[in-house]
Amino acid sequence: MTTSPSSQTWSTTPVQARTHLRVVQHSTQRAQGGYVGHPIATSSPSATTTPGGSRPGQLTRRGRRLVATLALIPFVCAFVLLGVHKASAADVAPQMTTVLVQPGQTLWDIAQAIDPTTDPRKTIFTIEQINGLSEASLRVGQELIVPVS
Repeated sequence: MTTSPSSQTWSTTPVQARTHLRVVQHSTQRAQGGYVGHPIATSSPSATTTPGGSRPGQLTRRGRRLVATLALIPFVCAFVLLGVHKASAADVAPQMTTVLVQPGQTLWDIAQAIDPTTDPRKTIFTIEQINGLSEASLRVGQELIVPVS
């Protein structure tokens, strides 16, 4: 479709910039959380916007996340510090004592004498770890460090 130059009117005056335009969504579109159709441009001298498009004093989604994260930091620190305090109180080393090996005595006998309610294999393993024993051979008169139950 071609138009003749005489049917169009051209102006030589410069176009003025619109300084107070803001984009407003219809209230039902905003309530539904979606954006449908074209924005409605309204002219409002009181509508002052920042270059990002939001009003001064209004946080963006990124700003709200930052504020929420900063608000959670003291709670996380308190949780960690209380957890470390409780863990250190629970990690108290068990009480130890020494036992002198008697003739004919085995690790099994010593483990049962120390804690008759626990499986002797666990106690034997603990005794071997504490004393650095590689095998279950004992010498008469040998001192063993054993846990007290």
